[in-house]
Amino acid sequence: FYQVVDPSLVHAAHAIAASDQPGGVAVRQDRRGWPIGWWFEALQERPVIVGSDPRWLGFPDERANARLADTLFDGHLDAETFRTRAAAANVRFLVIPKWDWIGWDRWQRDERFPVRVVFDDDVMLVLQVV
Repeated sequence: FYQVVDPSLVHAAHAIAASDQPGGVAVRQDRRGWPIGWWFEALQERPVIVGSDPRWLGFPDERANARLADTLFDGHLDAETFRTRAAAANVRFLVIPKWDWIGWDRWQRDERFPVRVVFDDDVMLVLQVV
């Protein structure tokens, strides 16, 4: 049921690994609700918060992390609330299947929003919290 790792996902993971910025990674679930962040857990030396539909998760900690990811990727957040939540979760990078959720576009248009693009191959998008 889960996405097979592809070159785009690997390149996104490498972009994060190449950064000298400390902090964790939050990965949004894909459009089917699948926890693609598990790949990032395998490819990173950083903490990873994996977004997912809860029905795909078996452990309470996984479900808690999925809820946390949902709060970070809430498309209705203002810049300050997002900044506070990201800092509380120690999240420095956000990974988004680019066309599965376009809330990132509003973030990019709002100059107050504390994110910048560090990887974009038109499939996967990695934003750094600044």
